[in-house]
Amino acid sequence: MIRYISANLVLLFTIFVSHSVAASCTAINVAPNASLCLQSEWRPIVGGTLTTLDAFGSGGHISEGTTLSFAANLYDKNGAVAAMMNVRRYPTETISQADIADITGTSDEIQELVSLVDKSARGALKAELPKQGIKLLGWLGTKLDRLDAKAVFVTTYRRLSNHTQAVFVVRHVRYFGASESFTLTLSHREDLGAAMLGAINIIKESVHIR
Repeated sequence: MIRYISANLVLLFTIFVSHSVAASCTAINVAPNASLCLQSEWRPIVGGTLTTLDAFGSGGHISEGTTLSFAANLYDKNGAVAAMMNVRRYPTETISQADIADITGTSDEIQELVSLVDKSARGALKAELPKQGIKLLGWLGTKLDRLDAKAVFVTTYRRLSNHTQAVFVVRHVRYFGASESFTLTLSHREDLGAAMLGAINIIKESVHIR
């Protein structure tokens, strides 16, 4: 099974660099099998144009013909991007939750799988980020985690945009569910510290996978 997943990891990291459970938020259907909750301060991006959550509604599938399902930015008081998020779907993925469960019986198997995912992600990002004017500053690794009781792989790194010179901490949260697979990307500006990380974590914890 490890070999099967290793052979399919080429599909894992289609490169994407994204352009909060809260008391008051809007539920967004980001995939046929998944939803999350965003606070009103977040601004969805539709066709390259910013809109509001009220105008967007429950949304989903905002970019037909691509893997991008949803994207939104959060801005600081000066109008600069403070955080970003997006969701990309992988309808041709073949690895499922059952495949992951089959090989997570021992700590050695888990570590081998995490290492494979980490190596694949790092190689892909190191090759693609420079093409987008982004410098990889630091690699913080990959871990196996749980999202709404489902197995996910969380890859974290630091990157610098050549356009804004801002440093962002980026997390790719990858869910394997065969044709319902998706990746949630969460990015926040490093200089904004723990408060912004908390706002990002609210989004992650709000994800519901059906």
